[in-house]
Amino acid sequence: MKDHPTKMITFASCFILIKKTSSKNTNHATRTSTMKKKKREYQSSELVKSFARIYGFEHKLVAFDIKDFLEEYLDESLFKEIRSVNIENECIIIKIDSPLLKHDFKMRKSFYLKKFQDKFGVEKFSDLQIL
Repeated sequence: MKDHPTKMITFASCFILIKKTSSKNTNHATRTSTMKKKKREYQSSELVKSFARIYGFEHKLVAFDIKDFLEEYLDESLFKEIRSVNIENECIIIKIDSPLLKHDFKMRKSFYLKKFQDKFGVEKFSDLQIL
């Protein structure tokens, strides 16, 4: 299936808007931990998931989650070397600029694949490619 450029822009815009709204609301929620989650927050995340399911972008949401996971897991300077994370045919494709980091990822490929499978589900990924 070929992605339509308008759908990609709309999806990305919607995802970024929801992500920004969620991060603002998260800071507020931590200040008032006893406060109940607003209904709107839950619906916005469900809206993005529903939109992704309809237009076939579910894999992009998971790729964003993987990139967020790597940002937390890796040092900031190492994370900057990761150009992109994509998912195609149950295969995670990570493009890395640094030859040293690329070599490290290749040497520990099974470790990272297992980490991603544990965090996001075994059924979602069967392989990991480092480019």
